[in-house]
Amino acid sequence: MSEVTVLTLPPLALAGLFHRGPYEQLGDAFAELVQWAEANNAFRPDTRVFSIGYDNPALVAAQDLRAHACMTLPAGMVPNGVVEPVSLAGGRYATLVHRGPYSELGQAHAWLNGQWLPASGERRGEGPCSEEYLNDCRVLPPEQWLTRIHLPLAGA
Repeated sequence: MSEVTVLTLPPLALAGLFHRGPYEQLGDAFAELVQWAEANNAFRPDTRVFSIGYDNPALVAAQDLRAHACMTLPAGMVPNGVVEPVSLAGGRYATLVHRGPYSELGQAHAWLNGQWLPASGERRGEGPCSEEYLNDCRVLPPEQWLTRIHLPLAGA
């Protein structure tokens, strides 16, 4: 696995679409989010794209998993229509950059939570894990996709 970095991140105000069901099907919510963003001229060179997963798939049935597909908005723009305001809490996070297809992200999460966290001396913090998609999966092959996983940590 890649190197884990502990960072203090600021809170983020996002626009998002809610998804219920297997995390592997979150792409449908992203497709709808992209359609909304294009129709509302919301994409900018500095747009950041995230998912927030609220449930542990080892503990919650796939059909009951909850998540948001999210993006930052241009300054002054507010979510409207099909998207809703979503907050990503600031604080301490263990971050891991995964290179490869999204289908492998579950393994990266399992390693971060199951191996790195117990060995690190850190404790899991409150709140959901999130993923930031660092490059455009529409133009790159899956082996080049970069995703930063954020695992909340307890305060120092």
